[in-house]
Amino acid sequence: MNEFWHGTGVDTTGRSLETRVQAANDVLREAGPVLLRARDQLHRKTSTETSRNIFLVVHLFDHFVAESMRFILGPLLDPLSDIEASTRCGCSGR
Repeated sequence: MNEFWHGTGVDTTGRSLETRVQAANDVLREAGPVLLRARDQLHRKTSTETSRNIFLVVHLFDHFVAESMRFILGPLLDPLSDIEASTRCGCSGR
């Protein structure tokens, strides 16, 4: 078995990581331009009968989200009013 699992320890010198911790809403706001481009692409490539979904995947090493220990973040996030407003104008299949 690996010595790590025996609890004998491993020298962690040089194995640390420093990163800025951000709120999930800040990461979402920063992703706004990417989400807008994805939305526009969906509008061009799909019909109104098609479900239009965008998934934002955030890698831990790119943005460490303070709320990342929670299982469900959706209810904690601010609405994407700038993206949703432009889809309610008749541009999407909603």
